This record gives sequence, C-alpha cells and structure tokens, in this order.
Amino acid sequence: MSSEKFEGLEDDFKAICTDADKKINERLGRSRGEEKKKLQREIQKQVEKAEVLFDELEAEVRLAPQPFRNEMSYRVRRYKENLSQLRVKLKNSYSVLSPDPQDGYEGTNPFFDGADAHNRGILLQTNTVLGRTSDRITRSHVIAAETDEIGQNIITDLGEQRESLLRTKDRLEETDQTLSRSRRILNAMSRSMLGNKVILIVVILVEIGIFSGVLYMRFFKK
Repeated sequence: MSSEKFEGLEDDFKAICTDADKKINERLGRSRGEEKKKLQREIQKQVEKAEVLFDELEAEVRLAPQPFRNEMSYRVRRYKENLSQLRVKLKNSYSVLSPDPQDGYEGTNPFFDGADAHNRGILLQTNTVLGRTSDRITRSHVIAAETDEIGQNIITDLGEQRESLLRTKDRLEETDQTLSRSRRILNAMSRSMLGNKVILIVVILVEIGIFSGVLYMRFFKK
C-alpha cells in the first residue's frame, strides 16, 4: 500500500465532493431550464467520479498495514457519509417541482420525466445500499486481518516457547549426562579408596606379623 497514493485519492475525493456540494448549495437552487439540467449532469458526473475514487480508497485500506488501517478506515467511513449526503442532495434536486415555463412542462422533474425520476431514485437507493454493504465488507476484512494477525502472534509465541522448552530439555539432558559421569567417577574413586584400605590393612598386618616375629625371636627363643 502506498501512503502517497491513498493521500492523493483522498485529496481528489475531497476536492470533487466539495465542488459538487458547492454547486448544489449555491448554484442549483437558482438555476432554471437548460442551465439547471446541465448543472445537474455535471454534478452527477462528479458524484460518479467520487464513487470510483471511494472504491479505490476502500481498496487501499484493505491493503494497508495493520498499524495504519484503523485510522484510514475511520477516515474512509467519514467520506462515505459525505458521499451519501451528496447523493441525497442530488436526488432531492431531481424531485423538486419547477414552475418555470422554460422547463417546457409544469409539475414534472426538470431533468427526467416521472418514470426516469423514479428509476433514478431507485438507482440512488441501490447505490446507498451497495455502499453500506461495501462498508460492512470492509469492516469484515479489517476484523479478519486483525484476527489473522492475533493468530500469527500466538503461533509465533508458541514457536518461541517450544524452542525455549527444547533448549531447556537439551540443558537437562546435558546435566543428566554430567551427573552420570560424576557418579561413575565417584564410584571409581570409592572402589579405589576401598582397594587402598585393603592394601593398607594387609601392610599393617604384615608389619605386625614381622614385629611379632622379631619379638619372639629376641625374647622367647633365648
């Protein structure tokens, strides 16, 4: 997602909506006949162009990174409300009866006949419903993306915990091996000490025997 692209679309959308709203508020009410029809056509084209830009803005929101998506979604929702208000104003301008003889007929729509005005109203209502549906879809995409991010974070945390447990297991195995070696060394030392004790006892007994023999030879054999 390009931030510059979103901001450019945003500027174009606001400029078109502002100009169309100004035409409706300041010029359309004072216009009559062909001038009014021409102005209505201009405004309708601007509304249609704004709708295209709005769709592109929604697409940019869906592609935006999560840290920026919530703020962008909020701004796009505001633009959706502005666009809906613009559609309503334009629709109302079609349904206003004009007594101006220049319109060529009295008590009818200055731009469409009765059937066209009815169809136009249905079309505008359909666009409004589609806009709401698109907004709900956008919110669903946002929620799904947030849920996916949370799931990815959980998977990452579990992976890190697994690696930590594996490292702990390896250290415990190394400690167990070290303890086993230590036990073998202690057992060997214990056997060596026992052997030394036996040798020492034998040496002492031999010395006692020799000493006893010497005493016997010296004092009792005379």
